[in-house]
Amino acid sequence: MTEKNEQHGTVTVGSATAEKGRLTYGEIGGVELADGTIVNMPVVLATGEQPGPTLYLGAAIHGDEICGVEAVHRLLDSLDLAAMAGTIIAVPVQNPLAMSGQHRLPQFLVGKSPMDQMPGDTWQCFPGDAGGNTLQRMAEKLWSVMITADVVVDVHTPTTGGRYQPYAFLPPASAGAAAVRAKELAQVFGPNYILDTDAGVYVLPGTPHVELAKRGIPAFGIEIGEGGRIEDEVADDAVAGLTNLLIHLGLLKGAQAPRPEPMLINRMTAVRTSRGGLLQTHHELGAQIKEGDVLATITDTHGRVVEKVVAPHDGPLMRTTTFATVAAGERVAQLAVPR
Repeated sequence: MTEKNEQHGTVTVGSATAEKGRLTYGEIGGVELADGTIVNMPVVLATGEQPGPTLYLGAAIHGDEICGVEAVHRLLDSLDLAAMAGTIIAVPVQNPLAMSGQHRLPQFLVGKSPMDQMPGDTWQCFPGDAGGNTLQRMAEKLWSVMITADVVVDVHTPTTGGRYQPYAFLPPASAGAAAVRAKELAQVFGPNYILDTDAGVYVLPGTPHVELAKRGIPAFGIEIGEGGRIEDEVADDAVAGLTNLLIHLGLLKGAQAPRPEPMLINRMTAVRTSRGGLLQTHHELGAQIKEGDVLATITDTHGRVVEKVVAPHDGPLMRTTTFATVAAGERVAQLAVPR
């Protein structure tokens, strides 16, 4: 999938062969659908005039993570390649099957025969399997590119209907030196929060940053904005953080811009409803919540308030639901627990 010609200093990823001082566009070979359509993943190689490190930058491994795609595009457009050293391997849409329906998962797989298509989340399929199901095969192709990089950054948003404070998530400390390095690089990126934990969904085996760290490659993910939307301020903030990271790694020259000092958190509590109805939330993202504060009110279809959802503990409000309606048991907020 990725080839290096040491004599000529060129890098080929999929159908794209890097040229110094240029953006090169191509595709990473994907999978064949039932009608014979070949679904490829777009790749852009940004190559400086001088040799240097390689950064893999991916987005939209879930199909509704649209603002991450926009952030990658804006970063590439901002680069002065004549002054850059090294290479950025950008895969702006890592899951085109899911993006086609602007959904977290490819809907045709889930709708066809769900048990035959599991696992159904590409993000949890790494390092992939060339002989596995559709998503495992796509993960294997992405993995073959990721492992050629010195550093990997994966850009996410929440699922559609939710909004996050910007935060980074790391491999578990048990991954060793690569996890330590990932934490350092996440701090350079400068999100509002860094999730540094050894339990929960963000440190599951099979996720790319965890599997890469096991193999000695520092990797981390970032969560930004709201699912299913392009937001100028969110995309520009991500570009500012990524630019600082490029300077820190030596791909770009210059002074790093001021960024937030991230708060370290070790878990997040999902707060769920007991009743269904219309949802009204009462706090801005990032607000410092106290135990017992009313986070949201649920009103039934008769117009009666049937539940006041209260905070189970103190902590910053990390996620809020933006859907107007909820069923019993749905998540309406996430509170962080600082380290």
